[in-house]
Amino acid sequence: MSDDARDLLKGLLERKVSDRLGSGGASQLKRSRFFSVYGDFSGILRKTHEAEFIPPAATSMTDVRNFDKEFTSEPAAGKSPSMLSLFHAFLFCYFYWVFFLPN
Repeated sequence: MSDDARDLLKGLLERKVSDRLGSGGASQLKRSRFFSVYGDFSGILRKTHEAEFIPPAATSMTDVRNFDKEFTSEPAAGKSPSMLSLFHAFLFCYFYWVFFLPN
């Protein structure tokens, strides 16, 4: 992560609201070093600026290729679905862990 991106995130995540980046209006964000490389901010608002990295879309409900192996290799915490009672299985029968965005 670049120093400019780190500074932007640190400013956005500032606990004290009055000191948080953007609390004085969007002009604070536009003047940040991170956004200075874009020059014309209107391209970002119109969504015409091309992203440097676009992660591959999920291909199935179990596709975890966009997650670091550090997390996907850990055992799942809590009870496995096979250990759920019939009642709990019914409650979660339409629950999905992966959210697919329409194209």
